[in-house]
Amino acid sequence: MAEPARAAGAPRSRKRRWAGRAAVRVTPARLAVTGLVVLLLGASLLAGYVVDLTAARPQVFLPSPLSTDANHSAAATTDPAPSSPSPGPGGVTGAVPPAVAAGTSAGPDPASPAPQGETPPAESTAATAFSPSLCEAAPPAGLPVTPLDGSARGVNGWKLQSGWSYFTDGSGFHMAVPDGWTYQRVGTTHCFRGPRNSRTITLDAARDPAADPLAVARAEETRLASSGALPGYALVDVEQVPLLNKAADWEYRHDSPSGTARHSVFRWFVMGSRAYVLGWTTTEKAWNNDLTKIRMIRSTFYSSRP
Repeated sequence: MAEPARAAGAPRSRKRRWAGRAAVRVTPARLAVTGLVVLLLGASLLAGYVVDLTAARPQVFLPSPLSTDANHSAAATTDPAPSSPSPGPGGVTGAVPPAVAAGTSAGPDPASPAPQGETPPAESTAATAFSPSLCEAAPPAGLPVTPLDGSARGVNGWKLQSGWSYFTDGSGFHMAVPDGWTYQRVGTTHCFRGPRNSRTITLDAARDPAADPLAVARAEETRLASSGALPGYALVDVEQVPLLNKAADWEYRHDSPSGTARHSVFRWFVMGSRAYVLGWTTTEKAWNNDLTKIRMIRSTFYSSRP
């Protein structure tokens, strides 16, 4: 029987359409071109990877999270400090962990000259009881201003951001301080005051590394609350710093003698064989904006001694 004629305009079957097309021929020349393209593509990817590994990295410190944020919730992590020295208390990492044993002298750090104008004649360099309000007192005239002679902007290839320099007293610790702040030492406490004295940084470098930071912070909080030394004192929190060994934060509010609302946070921490208290005080109005500065100081603090 004769096959019925295909209607005009009707499509051919799929089999017949492909049957009419010529198959692609695989020749040695085509294989060689394909191989060359693949080789060039692989070489390009490898070169980009090598460049990424060897490219210079920005020499800056990233600030670490503060253990208490604007809402006073715990959120501390650890940040890397400069290579070689012990990591800082970033809580970074934003954080804080070193200390000189109370009543002992660590001796000078050969690479770290002591700052000038350190202790007025009326002050004692012996270990004293910690006072969170020590640096809140009005400063005397003629104090040296940061950066002090011999201050470094960085160490081991790491550099602080513009406007900051490292402070050290020769005992091994190194702390970032803003430029243009006055410096005063009272006993074992280092006081840094910003322009117009609206902000202060406090560092006590002679605490007891054997003591429990949380227990000590709670004891000091109880003493301060009962002493009435700070008008309008109101506790925010005393808590252990997550992810840090032997570190505690004490945060509170108070009023200045003129009635301005103030906000402070102090961190007790142990780093190696040393213990410190590092604090920041500012106006309540500036507290949220100052959190990045607090993180900067904590995350870049380090010790060049065990």
